[in-house]
Amino acid sequence: MPMPPPPSPITTPTFTPTGGLSKLNSAIWVLLLVSAVAGLGETLFAFLRSLVAFSLIEDFSYDTADSAIILDDISSVFTGINFLIAIPVFVLLVIYSHQFSQKVIASGHKMTLPLGMSIGSWFIPLANAVLCFIIFFDFVKLSMATKKKNFLLLNLWWWMWIAGVHLSLAFNSAFGETETWDGVTAGLSVLNGLSSLVATAAMVCGALFFRELRQVEMNLQPAVTP
Repeated sequence: MPMPPPPSPITTPTFTPTGGLSKLNSAIWVLLLVSAVAGLGETLFAFLRSLVAFSLIEDFSYDTADSAIILDDISSVFTGINFLIAIPVFVLLVIYSHQFSQKVIASGHKMTLPLGMSIGSWFIPLANAVLCFIIFFDFVKLSMATKKKNFLLLNLWWWMWIAGVHLSLAFNSAFGETETWDGVTAGLSVLNGLSSLVATAAMVCGALFFRELRQVEMNLQPAVTP
């Protein structure tokens, strides 16, 4: 009777050299800063649109209404730019979180979630907000010296990013569906500008967070095997 083949050995993640992760890290925080610049443009023109919208309540004119529409179009251009930037940022975040998780495990530390979730977590609707946060929090916990500061930056980036982006899109969509220049329309424009400002601040905090996280990653050392 033939003997069954021996079980395949359990593979452990290899220790990723610092160079590769550092390049990913740099690409992420640079793109976040570019996104913040686009966000400033979106916010500026959203607030200018709001001022014109409020003036239309008291004294309507077609020329002024056309100005508001032009300002809205310019703000939408910056929104589109941020949407295009968000695509490579998302891809880089997925790759970075997975490679960083591999390096954490290879250095002898533990992750709260299984390694596969460093990729899978990003694709689970709603739950990804919490699951991905847990992954980044595991990275933060690696350095006790910077844990408090990095935890603050993580919270500012992550939750303001989620809230700001979604609220900005919601208010912008609601503003676009209005047909009259009244107080509601002007109010939606202001709320859109405020939420865009929150998202912009989140991008800056995100850039600062990843610059700090780079040092945490560089300090990791491979686990010593007997």
